[in-house]
Amino acid sequence: MMIIPTGADDPGADVQVRFDSRAQPLAVRYEGSIWMIEPGSATSLPDALGEPPGWRVRARNSATHELRTMDLLPGHGSGSRRLVFTGDG
Repeated sequence: MMIIPTGADDPGADVQVRFDSRAQPLAVRYEGSIWMIEPGSATSLPDALGEPPGWRVRARNSATHELRTMDLLPGHGSGSRRLVFTGDG
C-alpha cells in the first residue's frame, strides 16, 4: 500500500476523477485502481485564490475494498486533479 504524504510541500499525485451531472465526484483512478467514492461523503473544500474547489471524500478501492479518506485538489492543468490521502476510513 502506498501512502502519499500530506505535508504542506507535497503536491500530491495526478489522478483522473469522474464526476456526475451535478459535478459531484464519483470515482478516482489512481495507479491503475478505481476508488469508488462513498455516496454522500464528498464535501467541498474552500477554494484558494480563485482555483476550482477541492473535495474531501471517502473512497473504497474496488480491488482491495480498502476505505480511505482523500482530498482531491485542483491540478496543474485544465480539469486535472491531485490526490492526497488524509487518513484511513
